[in-house]
Amino acid sequence: MTIKGGVINNTTALYLIEEMNNCGIDIDFQAHLKECTADYHDNCYQNDSPTIVLGFVLNPETGKYDPDPDAEFSAIMGEVYTQVVASKYKTNCRICSPCYPDQNNLDEPGDWETYSLPPDMYDPEHNIVPEIVLIKEVI
Repeated sequence: MTIKGGVINNTTALYLIEEMNNCGIDIDFQAHLKECTADYHDNCYQNDSPTIVLGFVLNPETGKYDPDPDAEFSAIMGEVYTQVVASKYKTNCRICSPCYPDQNNLDEPGDWETYSLPPDMYDPEHNIVPEIVLIKEVI
């Protein structure tokens, strides 16, 4: 069985937003930088719902971001939901709604193997922590 990507509400794992702020790459801003020659971008760049990637590296051949094989997890963060596309961890959950085809819902336990955020993204005092296991070999 193939492990599928997981979708999670950005507020489900307490430390996800902090990780985004500390380590995330705003790919919309990176695209802006390619076109803008200004030294400061407070007046020329505004995006209320940027797309942030975590655990990705820029592929110099394609100019796009690919999952970093050395990262604990790779995720695409939107305004409300994050898609975990690769991880060294997995859990079991339910299939997502048609809004996220071929992915599973990390907010609902179930029977489908799904890439997960690492356990340290959750605070047991504030979050329901799913049963997360380390994947022995990441493909």
